[in-house]
Amino acid sequence: MELTPSQLGLVQRTIAKDCNKEEFDLFMAAAKSYGLDPFRKQILPLVFSKDNPRKRRMSIVVSRDGLRLIAQRCGNYRPASDK
Repeated sequence: MELTPSQLGLVQRTIAKDCNKEEFDLFMAAAKSYGLDPFRKQILPLVFSKDNPRKRRMSIVVSRDGLRLIAQRCGNYRPASDK
């Protein structure tokens, strides 16, 4: 999924508003690597201790929908299957 500069700015201002430049770049690289869409909330950045530079940490979280999409791509995903 390729985003336009306008879309990247929108993600940075809304979904990843707590991220600094490096964290945002890392988040977008992860989204691209996994083929997940931040607009669909398939992948999210969580920033902890954003007011304390020494403790600041970002975690990238893949949502349930993102995990289902990844599983579906393997070709053997059968939700609610008896097998």
